[in-house]
Amino acid sequence: MFARSWGQIKNGLVCRIVILVVTMLFASACQIATPTFRPPNQNELQTFARDRNITPIVDKLLDDSLVILYETNTSFGYYLLRVQEPQGLLSAVSNGSAAKSDQPILTIGQLTGTQPFVAVVIQDMTLRAKTIAIEIAIDSQNYLTSTTDGKSGVVIVSPSPVQGWKTVTLYDAQGRGLYSQSGNPLQQLRVLNRGSEDIKGLTILFPGTTADAEAVRIEFGDVPADKTTDYRNATSGVYRYSAFAYTLDGRLINQAVMDWVGESPMKGAKFTYRLELNSRKEPGGQIQLIEVLVDEP
Repeated sequence: MFARSWGQIKNGLVCRIVILVVTMLFASACQIATPTFRPPNQNELQTFARDRNITPIVDKLLDDSLVILYETNTSFGYYLLRVQEPQGLLSAVSNGSAAKSDQPILTIGQLTGTQPFVAVVIQDMTLRAKTIAIEIAIDSQNYLTSTTDGKSGVVIVSPSPVQGWKTVTLYDAQGRGLYSQSGNPLQQLRVLNRGSEDIKGLTILFPGTTADAEAVRIEFGDVPADKTTDYRNATSGVYRYSAFAYTLDGRLINQAVMDWVGESPMKGAKFTYRLELNSRKEPGGQIQLIEVLVDEP
């Protein structure tokens, strides 16, 4: 009697152990892998550039990401790209662009992140042909330098955070200065959606660097209700109002402004636009700029 009871107990324990082991193995097999990130390879870069109809100028490795400086018919810009594994999903962490102008030098970049960077484009053809190296002053004692390698632009990375980019200087093969241009601190903008409706595919538009230049587009993507985006670079400055582009029910909506005559960028370094979408209004007036906050003077 006792022997049979012990055998039954033993068999029950064995069954429980087997079930526990199988359950653990199944849970381990079904566990979602922790995502990792890597820079895109050349094939992925080519596909990205082709899909967006941009012409790459130069790229620069940034830890697990990569900065690509590009050109279109009307503008220069950059994308900070990385690939999420194991899905192999390529995404743009940040981006910025500026319209082509008659200025000899165009600078765009970002001050945030562990490795801030600035992209310098030489728009003047004569200077471009003579320039061998580009130097950027961070302050009176610290400088960053890069050779051009015959390209129209470079991406220069700072090993530590910076407050802004100062004077940009071009040098020829003999080390003689060809041209210097003082830079203004780069302004940044983020968006707080204080409404009850999500804003899809949001782009904010500011005036270009010249009267004839195209508007500068700052892409924020989808902004859920009651959420705040990261800061984006405003290469032409942040204004007290803007134009908007967004999607609603699958349609692209452009909400224009009359003009920016007499307007100039506000004073400050970082700003927040508090927006609200009311889809019941007529297109052209659905997004309301409730308030502009100066986050950093």
